[in-house]
Amino acid sequence: MSLVAELRTLLGDNAVQDAKNIDPRHLHDWMVAAEPSVTPLAVVFPRSTDDVSAVLRACHAHRQAVVPQGGLTGLVGGAVPVRDCIVLSLERMRSPSRRSTAPTRP
Repeated sequence: MSLVAELRTLLGDNAVQDAKNIDPRHLHDWMVAAEPSVTPLAVVFPRSTDDVSAVLRACHAHRQAVVPQGGLTGLVGGAVPVRDCIVLSLERMRSPSRRSTAPTRP
């Protein structure tokens, strides 16, 4: 199974945009744009931390680069995709995640 097909199985069709359907806003951040020849394999839109974990597990198994994107307000290009990566958009993650109340080690 291809990685994009696996991601569709994990997240659903409406949470994965393949290379032909990527919204151009995912190809740049505030100041830096991807090279015109750079096209990600897909943009994924997880809704939970469990979804993020599943995406990262699948990408790791396929040895696939992942570029996370938050608000796309960066000034140094950290959210700009590289060729054939998976863009991990966090825009659909609206609710706060559970936080551990366990004490941490110093």
